[in-house]
Amino acid sequence: MRDLCTYSVGLLIDPERTIFYPFSTHGFEYGQGSINAIRQRSLGNVFFADDACLYRFTDISYAEEGLFRKVLRATNYGGGHICVKRERHDVALDDLKVLIHDCLKNYIATAEPDETWLLIADGFEKSANSIRNAPDFRALFNLLRLPAVEDCLDAL
Repeated sequence: MRDLCTYSVGLLIDPERTIFYPFSTHGFEYGQGSINAIRQRSLGNVFFADDACLYRFTDISYAEEGLFRKVLRATNYGGGHICVKRERHDVALDDLKVLIHDCLKNYIATAEPDETWLLIADGFEKSANSIRNAPDFRALFNLLRLPAVEDCLDAL
C-alpha cells in the first residue's frame, strides 16, 4: 500500500483540449493502458506543481522492463509503473491565467452537481475573478485550493 503523505497535488493541464484535473504526483509512477496510449494523451501536457512552477511532459516510458512486466503487457494487461520526464516550462503569468480560466469554464460545464473541489464549488464568476487578480504564480496556485491527494486523479 502506498503512503499518500509522500505525494503532492498539482494541476494537470491539457492545453490542446483546454481541460485540467487535480492530479496526485503518484500518477507520475503509474499509467493506465498501453504506453502508446499514455503518451498520446499525456505528452505535451503541463503540470502546475506545488512549487508554483509549470512543467511540460517530455517523455513517458515504462519504469520496469523485466520479463514479468513484458508478459503482462503482451497479454493486454497494459498499464503499470511508468517514468514521466518533465522539464520546466516557462510561461508568462497572464498566459497561464488565461489557460486556467478557459480550462475552468470547460471543467465547470461538465462538473457533477455534488462537486467538492472548492474552486469549482465557488462558481465560475468568483473563481474566474480570483484567477484574474492573482499577483504571482504562488498566489495563483494557492487560490486553486486543490483537493487532498486521495481525491485526485492518480494515474496517467
